[in-house]
Amino acid sequence: MCFGKLVTVLVGVLCAASASSAGPIYSVYPIATPAGWTNVYASGMNNSGQVAGYGWNGSTEQAFIASTSGSTPIPFPPGWVWAYGLAINDFGQVAGSGSTGSLWSGPLQAFIGTTSGSTAIPLPPGWSWAEGFAINDFGQVAGRVSTGSYGEGPSQAFIGTISGSTAIPLPPGWVSARGSGINDSGQVVGDGFTGGPWQAFIGTTSGSTPIPLPPAWAYAYASDINDSGQVVGYGWTGSNGQAFIGTTSGSTPIPLIPGWSGTWGAALNNAGQVVGGGSGGGWIWDPINGSQALNDLVPPEWAIGILSINDRGQILAYATRTGWEGYVLLDRVPEPTTGVLLAGGLTLLVALARRKRTN
Repeated sequence: MCFGKLVTVLVGVLCAASASSAGPIYSVYPIATPAGWTNVYASGMNNSGQVAGYGWNGSTEQAFIASTSGSTPIPFPPGWVWAYGLAINDFGQVAGSGSTGSLWSGPLQAFIGTTSGSTAIPLPPGWSWAEGFAINDFGQVAGRVSTGSYGEGPSQAFIGTISGSTAIPLPPGWVSARGSGINDSGQVVGDGFTGGPWQAFIGTTSGSTPIPLPPAWAYAYASDINDSGQVVGYGWTGSNGQAFIGTTSGSTPIPLIPGWSGTWGAALNNAGQVVGGGSGGGWIWDPINGSQALNDLVPPEWAIGILSINDRGQILAYATRTGWEGYVLLDRVPEPTTGVLLAGGLTLLVALARRKRTN
């Protein structure tokens, strides 16, 4: 190949690599929720990209596991007539709630299920109602328990397995609480109140500790916790809603994207990446890149809302485009090897130029 043609080829390759680096950061893959089901919702995702959800199967509400390649209903626990799934761990165990009574009647009870079968989680002694919101890789479920017939009245967070459940003690002075997430150390995150503004907390079966509100905030709710004890949630700053990340030592607001009027934090992973929603759609935050609108990071035909993120950085979202709406998996586009191509290409060009001058 002559020197001139080689230059043309290398410049073309480098330009193509440069252009690809400016393209979408995430590819969008639809989740295959159960065919024929209506009112379908997806809510949790594990590190394999499996999704937990629920919907109307034509006769009642039922939980399912889905992915980009297909979906499978989760059988009811014995005697149950409906159930919904909210969270899934890395072993494909789904946590949710349901009942032996008619749809959305009590007493509600938490369960753990797989595509092979499901088991009800016993209620803590003295409690009559339970909702399962989260599950860790040890099969521990966190949620809310109540003594009311339909979940009304004071409530408390709990942690349970198929062997039994224990209510999480309230922080000192609090009158009610609920659990929303659990990590692999068995720490439960949730929120509650003393009779005044809501506040986030971290608790175990031994006791609970409030998470301080960011300065000047009026109240805060918690959504998720990672294995380092970092918590994500959202609250009211006095002028707008805003997401935060925090621990029992303190909390920090996650900066709003310019032009946005408010945000809420939905989930975080063990790398400290946070996702949520807001006035401009879905967003992602990390300490290096700050807050980014996901509509700017996907192909332009998509509009993205956020539900969850796993440790691989994959994002579960509700998305729309012309003529279609549903749940999708966002997966990062492989990083282009622009730097490698540039270094290698320039080295080759310099060598060939020297050879040409020598000849």
